[in-house]
Parts: sequence; structure tokens; C-alpha cells
Amino acid sequence: VHARVREDYYKKPVRLEPFAKTLEQSKCPVCYNGDIFTVEDYVALKERFPKLEAVMLGRGLLQNPELAAGISKYNLLQKCGEERIDAWSEKNSEYFARLHAFHDELYSEYQKILSGDRNVLFKMKEFWSYLICNFPDMEKQLKKLHKTKSCAEYESWVRILFQSVDN
Repeated sequence: VHARVREDYYKKPVRLEPFAKTLEQSKCPVCYNGDIFTVEDYVALKERFPKLEAVMLGRGLLQNPELAAGISKYNLLQKCGEERIDAWSEKNSEYFARLHAFHDELYSEYQKILSGDRNVLFKMKEFWSYLICNFPDMEKQLKKLHKTKSCAEYESWVRILFQSVDN
């Protein structure tokens, strides 16, 4: 169940009250979809709706490719009786190294299946519209990204961006 209506797009808050009614009345397992960007968002949702069977991560996974792993780790800790929520969103040098490696693999795969810089850049620029929230000075960086016209320019932008967060 997506907790929005079409007119909301992704700008308005999710509609949790109608979702609660749907969940309560459903005779089938329910999967929730809408605004889960952090492990803490997931925990709050599960606390509010303990009957909830599953969640879809969508844009949250695009913003943080490690979100699913963080949620899995949280669920495992819960099964072991741990009551804590670790600092899942800590963005240290190891996080950025993994993020960089993930980016590079995705970029490489797009280059293999898409023809021409324009098509590859179209996909990567869309991806960065979500991923950029992990970096300081986001708006300025996005403007620079949108000005790139070739893969060579794009690769230079990526290199500089990741260097800016090296600790």
C-alpha cells in the first residue's frame, strides 16, 4: 500500500491514518510503501504498526544503498533481544568508500548496456538526484553535475566529489 494519492506526488507527507485503516481491515499481508529513508524511519513505522508484514524502500534505498543492510541488522539484533538502535546513518570514510565502489560498479554496468555518453549520463544524473543528500553543499554540487555533458566531465565531477569527503 502506497500511503499517498497521485496528487501528493512525493512532496506531501505520507497519509498514515488511511494506511492504518487499510492495515486494520486487510485480511491479507500488507506491504507499506512511503518515505523510509533511515533505519530510524523503519523502526518508528514498525512501532506504530507492529502487524505490518513488509516494507518497500524505494527512494530511501537510492539515497542510501546500505539501508536494507541496516534494517536487516536491526531486525537481527531485535531477535537477539537487543533494544538499541545504533548510529546507522554515520557517514564516515568507510561508508563513502563503499558508496564510491557501489557508484563505480553501477556506472560501469550502465556503460556496458547503454550506448553513448548522453544515455549513461541521463541515468547517472537521475541516480544522483537521490544520492547527493549524502554530501555537503548538495545544491551547488547538483548544479555542477547537471552541467556535465560527457562521461569524462562526469568522471572528473565524481572524483572531486568523493575527494571532498575523504577523511
